[in-house]
Amino acid sequence: MRVRRLVFAVVSTVLTGVSLAGCRSAPTVAAYVGDRKITVAEVDAIVRSVNDVAERRLTARKRAYDARMDAIEAGRGPGEYPEVPAEAMLPIVHTSAGQVLSLMVWGDVTDRILAERHLTASGAPPFADVFGLPASDEYVRLWLNYWPAFEAILRGSAPRVPSDDEAGRFCAALDEIGQVSGVVSYEQVKQNAQIGAAFQAQQTLAEAVRTARMTVNPRYGGLVMPVMLALPSGETPIDVAFPGDSEVPVKEA
Repeated sequence: MRVRRLVFAVVSTVLTGVSLAGCRSAPTVAAYVGDRKITVAEVDAIVRSVNDVAERRLTARKRAYDARMDAIEAGRGPGEYPEVPAEAMLPIVHTSAGQVLSLMVWGDVTDRILAERHLTASGAPPFADVFGLPASDEYVRLWLNYWPAFEAILRGSAPRVPSDDEAGRFCAALDEIGQVSGVVSYEQVKQNAQIGAAFQAQQTLAEAVRTARMTVNPRYGGLVMPVMLALPSGETPIDVAFPGDSEVPVKEA
């Protein structure tokens, strides 16, 4: 099974964290990463932009469906169905403040891991097509900055069988997007060594955070590590939780 396109087995994590050095904090700051400051306004603007597009597409898709049902009820044939607008056919992807902030943070952290471990990132997937957004869109750019580096870390992680806890957290992430029964069983997860490798990569990121100069505003409840999951319906970001006994990487604002 290939790492990039694990059919049901790419992992993302909620980093519920580590103790962080320093005491930098401000209500208008989402996170400090080294000398970089990420503001709440920056995060909120990206979230609003992505979700507004998703809602417009959902509305267009519902209207197209209703129009077709009306045509069927009126006794029209397939050739008389109303044309489906292009927007109704585009991917519908929602995001969250936690995911967007994490993409910003992990973009910096993964680059440092690559340098320390002498790993090389490969070419990025066509996220503009995956999300149906322009290549210049900030959300697309965040994925393009983060994902190739994460894939390199994943390729450098040894395959292993996931633990019971890891398999449970992976299935819980699938359940969050309504995909457990239709995609993979718990038993299949437990037998998949690539899922274990993904959790090994998760541990690498957690270790990197422990040595990073990072402060996260507690309003975000910690970080998530987004990973693209290839589903029959298309590629979808999911979030798999870190162990529940981890410490949260936040400082009070």
